[in-house]
Amino acid sequence: MHVHSLQCRRPFSPTNSPNAPPSSTHSFSSCSSAPDLPLCGRYLDEEDRRVLRKAIPVSFGHIPPYALVGLITFGTMTQVHELGYTECSKSYVFCGGKEYASKQIQDMLGLSSPARAACRPGGVSAYRHTRVPSMQSLACRERQVSLRCTGVALSVTVGLLETTYPNTGARIMLFAGGPATEGPGMVVSNELKEPIRSHRDIEQDSVKHYKRAVKLYEGLAKWASNNGYIVNLFAGCPDQVGLLEMKSLRNFTNGVIVLSDWFATSNFQQSFLCIFNKDDQDFLEMGFNATFDVQTTKELKVSGLIGHVISAGKKSACVGETEISIGQTSAWRLNAITPRTSTAVYFEVATPARQALQPGSRGLIQFVTHYQHSSGRQRLRVTTIARNFAESGSPSIAASFHQEAAAILMAEISVFKAEINDSPDVLHWPDCMLIRLCQKFADYRKEDPSSFRLSDNFSIYPQFMFHLRRSQFLQVFNNSPDETAFYGFTYP
Repeated sequence: MHVHSLQCRRPFSPTNSPNAPPSSTHSFSSCSSAPDLPLCGRYLDEEDRRVLRKAIPVSFGHIPPYALVGLITFGTMTQVHELGYTECSKSYVFCGGKEYASKQIQDMLGLSSPARAACRPGGVSAYRHTRVPSMQSLACRERQVSLRCTGVALSVTVGLLETTYPNTGARIMLFAGGPATEGPGMVVSNELKEPIRSHRDIEQDSVKHYKRAVKLYEGLAKWASNNGYIVNLFAGCPDQVGLLEMKSLRNFTNGVIVLSDWFATSNFQQSFLCIFNKDDQDFLEMGFNATFDVQTTKELKVSGLIGHVISAGKKSACVGETEISIGQTSAWRLNAITPRTSTAVYFEVATPARQALQPGSRGLIQFVTHYQHSSGRQRLRVTTIARNFAESGSPSIAASFHQEAAAILMAEISVFKAEINDSPDVLHWPDCMLIRLCQKFADYRKEDPSSFRLSDNFSIYPQFMFHLRRSQFLQVFNNSPDETAFYGFTYP
């Protein structure tokens, strides 16, 4: 009879390469890096072409070697390049004047068959010698206005990603060397006699392509955001490229906007590389498919959120009746999230009728953020804060006033109002709110302006409102529509 002691254990094999469990290898991991799809206009100046041919491959060196990449170029046609094909330069061509449905894109790319759709290409490290030749197709700009089917190119890109990686974080980077002049989404024709639209043209409703272009890009933005894709817009042109028409792509997906005269400028090159900044652990400072949930106690209600998000449609008990921007929900989705992402959440105090708050009572707010880290892992961050309630007229209200934070929140509402309404009343709204604030918290004697005094907590708030009222965020004078849209993008 053999007796085995529990104190005598058989050691495991060493965890080296031959003996490593399959689950520890990358091929068996459930973590994946987001696909990266550069989308380049073909008609560029020689210097811009040289910069992009260098910048895009350099950016691939900043992402993990197993990350997935692709390349799509567009001019009169849209070309989807097959980077893994080494025999010759191979691409799939789409007509620039035609609008494609998702099923058509899937069929034309040969992704309808389950066997082809199941194939997954290798990471970016496998294409170091095949992706650079594909950049040779970027042609120089001719003297006439070039044809660019930007809308079709974006549609094909989103359709390709939806077929291969649905509901997965992915980043689309559009490099526009000029306005869309061909097919769906065109901003202006290629006739030199037709100038691109101005603010006055839009106000007078005399822009031929504006409404159709806005409708198309809004549809693309919803299509991309519902799948978790991010759209980055890089404009390298001294003229307008149609950022105003494409603003929904940024608003819905929380992408990046860079506006420069040429791609050869340091403004573009430095901004482009900043997207690939890394943290102390050598991970990219970016997250994907984030959800932002707000929970409160019964005394507080969520009025809404201002930011580049979409509603998650969660109407919980903490949703208030007052609606500010994206309201009627307590949860939102952000396709992209970085350490610099900011949103403004607005609340209202809601108590039962004729029932006062108990002295010393506190309201609790909890922010729950869930996202996919650039390492591929899911992360959850929960922040809970408590704030004391105060009766109307209590000195603690003025003592706790944070004028910098208040200025930002008021500016967010002002910019939001200006985007959805071009009435002159929008410009007067910050002034009206400032007057109401001064009536409530300032010390003064009627008919005696010299007696007006504000405490230190409020002293510079009027200056913030003064400069906001006259800033490019609310004023369009001497700005093109694209510049106005760009300033609205960069504020939050």
